[in-house]
Amino acid sequence: MAEQYASFVVTNAGRDIIARIIAGLNITFSRIAIGDSYDYDTENFINKTSLNNEVKSLSISNMQISSSNVVELTAEFGKSDIEDAFWYREIGIYIIDPDDETNEILFAYGNRNDAAEYITPHIQNYAVLKNIKCFVSVGASANVNILISTSQTANTINFASADWILDEASDIYKLELGNILESLKVFKTTETGKIETSIVDITRDASNNTILKSLTAFDGCVVSI
Repeated sequence: MAEQYASFVVTNAGRDIIARIIAGLNITFSRIAIGDSYDYDTENFINKTSLNNEVKSLSISNMQISSSNVVELTAEFGKSDIEDAFWYREIGIYIIDPDDETNEILFAYGNRNDAAEYITPHIQNYAVLKNIKCFVSVGASANVNILISTSQTANTINFASADWILDEASDIYKLELGNILESLKVFKTTETGKIETSIVDITRDASNNTILKSLTAFDGCVVSI
């Protein structure tokens, strides 16, 4: 985990699923949930079936294979995603129940307890963008999928090299995205997947048109909004 949790464990239900993955079962990670409740009984985390008090459900935006039996799951939430302030303590990773697609299983659980972070949408000029990365053992990562929702698909824009325009005066490539005010991430696309890059500068003109600038145009890129 990127955050410091008192404990972050695969639940008993999750461990049963790992055994079935090794036997060939395919599973789908459905979401990451966050909550605000304390729980100091860390030894009992493996018996959890839900968060104590779920505050927000997050779509999994990306999954990468970290090793032969570990996957990295990514989810994000920002100030605009929450209505009320809360203490960001609990986290849970859910999968679709392979025996009943209408249900889900809490695969892993963690709690920050006293190290919790106070998140509020009510303070002006106070920005929040949490990027949550979870590294989870799954036994056989080739059998693991993530659930992609319609909203997630709409938040990703693909661009080809032909979309980048060379400004001959500055020798910098530009890619205009229009009136986009959200946080942006740019990924270079490769044969093996997406690589996040920081070599692109993001600027906005007087009309709030967003422009990406780079010294070299990408063969292909993905912009996550």
